Amino acid sequence: MILGMEIGLAIYGFLALIRGRFTVSSKKVVTGTAAYVLGLLSLCPIPLAFLIALVLVSSGKVDPEGNDKWVLVGVEAGIVIGFAAVIFTIGAMLGTDPAKKKRKKRRYEEAYEVEDDRDENEQDDRPRRKRRREEDELEEDDRPRRKKRDYDDDLDDGDRNEKRRKPWDR
Repeated sequence: MILGMEIGLAIYGFLALIRGRFTVSSKKVVTGTAAYVLGLLSLCPIPLAFLIALVLVSSGKVDPEGNDKWVLVGVEAGIVIGFAAVIFTIGAMLGTDPAKKKRKKRRYEEAYEVEDDRDENEQDDRPRRKRRREEDELEEDDRPRRKKRDYDDDLDDGDRNEKRRKPWDR
C-alpha cells in the first residue's frame, strides 16, 4: 500500500512537472509555478524515506533483519502519508475552478461585443459592433487618415495618381 502511494505520488509529480498543472480534484486545479513546486514536493517522499532508513540502519539503531523492520515501515508510511496530506492541502488552498477561470479577451473580442438582450431562441452568434459612447464621439479622432482628393482641382505635377492614369483620361 505504501509503495503504491509512493508510485502514485511520483507519477502525479512527473505529470505536474511536465504539464505545469496540478489537478487536486475536478473543481480545484493549480497552475504555474505553484504546480511545479507541488510536483517537486510529490517526488520527495521516496528519496527522503530512503535517506532516513539509510541513516537509521547505518547508525545501528534499527536492525532490518530482525523485528525492527516495522519501525522502517512506520517511518516510510509516516513520510509518504504526511507528504501526501501536505501536498493536497496546499493544492486545495491554491487551486482554482478551471470552469470559472476568466480568459483574457482577444483583440477582436474587445472591438466587438455580443448583445445579451437578444432572444435565447435566436441562434445568431455573430459578434455585434460596440455602441460608441458619447464622450468618444465628442473627442477628436487623431488616427491618420488618407487625404481626400478634391476632383474639381487640376492635377499637380507631383500627384502620384497621375502616373496611373491612362493618356486618354487626362
